[in-house]
Amino acid sequence: MSLPSPQRKPSRQRLRRWAAFSAYALLLLSLSSIPGPNLPHELSRVNDKLLHGLAYSGAGLLARLATGSTPAAIAAVAVLGAIDENYQRLIPGRTPDPRDWAADLVGGFLGALLTALVERYRNRKHPPRSASPARADLPKEEEIREEG
Repeated sequence: MSLPSPQRKPSRQRLRRWAAFSAYALLLLSLSSIPGPNLPHELSRVNDKLLHGLAYSGAGLLARLATGSTPAAIAAVAVLGAIDENYQRLIPGRTPDPRDWAADLVGGFLGALLTALVERYRNRKHPPRSASPARADLPKEEEIREEG
């Protein structure tokens, strides 16, 4: 019988990223708390699906940083958007709309995808340091000959 492996503690950076996502989620929910008649009239000039997409692209970005995974980030945004839309049932003058939730998902997906692409670009531009810096500049063939 083998003992279970100890679970890794989340890094401080990962905890800070989850805190940022959580704070952003609370901001979105607080904006949903504004009763319909009290919303700024200027918002009626802009397509509300565009506003949802833009707002949730930020959630997708922060969720991608927190989870380290695009599918997990999209799942987090989907849950947040569903909570947000259902929460609006409780607010006077606000109604949940599945199309708003769809716009939330599209925005979250684009935010998470953009974040993943930027991370990939940055990792390509600045690859992780090799465990053995003296051999990092050797071509593969020379490494093999040196080991053999």
